[in-house]
Amino acid sequence: MAPAAGNGHDASGAKDELAREPLARQIYECLKPAEANWSVRVGLFGSWGLGKTTVADWIRKWAAEEGHVAVNFKIAAENKDTLFHALSVAIYDALKDAGVEIENTLFSKTLREARNWAASKGKNLSGLVPNYYGAGGVISSASESLQFGEGDLAKIRSALVEQKRRIIIVIDDIDRLDASALPRVLLIVRDVLDLPGFSFLLPFDEAPVIAALQKHISTEGSGEGFLEKILDFQFRLPPLSEEQQLFYFRKCMAEAADFFPTDAIFRLVDILPGTPRRLKSLARHIGLLRESIARHGSNEVNWRLLLYSAILRQEDERFASRFLDHLLSGEDGFTFSFIGADDEKKKRAETLASIFEQAEVKSLAKKDRLSEICKFGSDQFSRMSHQWSYETVALLDRPPAMTQKELIQVLDQIKKKPTFDASELSDLLSSDSMSFVSGLDRLATTMGSLYRNTVVAKIEAFTEDDREVAEAKLLASIAAFERVVAIASQLPAPSRRALFCSLYDVVTSFKDSERDGEQNVHREVSIFDKLISAANQREIEQIDAHIQKPGKRDSQVLVDEITRRLAKRIANDLVDRFRRKSVFAFLRLKNQSLYTKILTQPDGPLWSGDTGELWSAVLAQASDDPVIQRNAAESLEVFSTLTSIDSSSLSDAICRVWEAATARPVGKMWQEELLQRRKQLTKIGLNAGRLVVPAWLNPL
Repeated sequence: MAPAAGNGHDASGAKDELAREPLARQIYECLKPAEANWSVRVGLFGSWGLGKTTVADWIRKWAAEEGHVAVNFKIAAENKDTLFHALSVAIYDALKDAGVEIENTLFSKTLREARNWAASKGKNLSGLVPNYYGAGGVISSASESLQFGEGDLAKIRSALVEQKRRIIIVIDDIDRLDASALPRVLLIVRDVLDLPGFSFLLPFDEAPVIAALQKHISTEGSGEGFLEKILDFQFRLPPLSEEQQLFYFRKCMAEAADFFPTDAIFRLVDILPGTPRRLKSLARHIGLLRESIARHGSNEVNWRLLLYSAILRQEDERFASRFLDHLLSGEDGFTFSFIGADDEKKKRAETLASIFEQAEVKSLAKKDRLSEICKFGSDQFSRMSHQWSYETVALLDRPPAMTQKELIQVLDQIKKKPTFDASELSDLLSSDSMSFVSGLDRLATTMGSLYRNTVVAKIEAFTEDDREVAEAKLLASIAAFERVVAIASQLPAPSRRALFCSLYDVVTSFKDSERDGEQNVHREVSIFDKLISAANQREIEQIDAHIQKPGKRDSQVLVDEITRRLAKRIANDLVDRFRRKSVFAFLRLKNQSLYTKILTQPDGPLWSGDTGELWSAVLAQASDDPVIQRNAAESLEVFSTLTSIDSSSLSDAICRVWEAATARPVGKMWQEELLQRRKQLTKIGLNAGRLVVPAWLNPL
């Protein structure tokens, strides 16, 4: 089989790996007609990247081996002003190789002046010919530059027809030619170059060619008819079968990315690209990840997701980044556990339409292809729980600063140190590509992942020995949290939040008994307590937002205990906020959070114990502190959103806030606000007589 023509990634294949040789042989025979005096034109249709150039390269090699003159003319390399001159040169050179010296005065003069011009500019004429249209009246049309006299034709017949040789010219990439030049080129190939012993092979995607022709020919369907008049034979390169796609891609992956597991390829065969060029490109891009992949542990890479993401990005990178965010986060309808199939289909369609608009995808063909890939992804990946899904997708953009495998090595070093502090941890985690804060965030994620894995291993242990090994690893995992949390006060924000959320997500996913019972629960609570104490106010807000997320909680007792301890810290923060700055926007932002719950729960930590005494003292200062008075007035909105006031203790709490809010006269706007809040509170059950209206607050 023919060797690769040219070099580089897009070189033609040397072997017939996709059963194309029978078709190539058939085309080659058509290019050698029984009547040697005839010219012949053959079209080879197929989409870009399907292998047309490879077939053409084989044919040129076979032709050369049999003594024919084979020429490859990349017509798309020329613009509409130079392509006819370049074609003239290609034909002249082909005739010269066949032993024919052209004497046509016009042709020779055009060629000579073109070569002289190129030499003066220090350029090679191949692929670059100056525009001679109308230049000093040298030539007036391409047809004139390609005219041959009787003497020339006699030489051509003698050199080709009588010797049973042919000049086989492959005019490649005609589908990428300027649309306005396309009809003229095809007519010249049929009429002007109807020369004895000449054969033309035109490999192209017929869809854009027919569309371009249709623009210049008004009759409907005339694009196809035009091609039928030009081409003596038409062949179509068949699309790859599923078996061919899988075979070829596995072969490309074996060459470029042999580290990739074969079973992951089988699972995505339905959405693999449809052409050899794109399959080869996909394998090469994955192969570029070799060094990054080698840094990861065996369980760190979601191989199916990696290949899926690469396929999607090959189609459209901007679309892929947006869709993958939705897919992995479960946003906008890609997790539909409790809705009907019709609603699910509608929601997916709306989401895709939105992403198409954001990514500016307009081609209908591309939309169809992307929709196919997205449907596969939402069906296969929407409920994935792989810990490193985001890391896997990120691999396609950049190598990670530190992998889980490397982070585990950091944890091993921490365990071996009798004592360590934040500076030592910073030395272990920081690098040119990763800050200490980012390193701590990744370390927290790794610690949570390890803890989760050890709990699962203990639950699924088959033998007593397996259970003992898993239990030892579980204890080591919780010990790792304890070592790091011991220096929590030294760590930068938001690392306490990251550690808290990582452990919280694990412990709430399993029953207490599954995590080794009461002893481990006690250690976990101690870790949470230290993190809550060390966290700053912003981290506490983030922790509160995290635990308020909806979802199943298997360890409700532990959740309640964590919430109680967090509520005490939040109560202290709320007291501090009341004294320092406005809480109006803050409380609105924290709707349905622990902050608003604590404010409206008279038996909670804000209204009882040591914090309750401090809170009462703060409210009592409202007559002397306008910040506290205004905050009291603004917090009445939170109480007014309750559905009812069903206890005397809640009534007492509201009345104390009302007293602080009305401790001294305020402006007209605030008077209206207070009266409105009073009306709302009485509407949900508070005795109006308890909300005493001072003399300066006259109802309007």
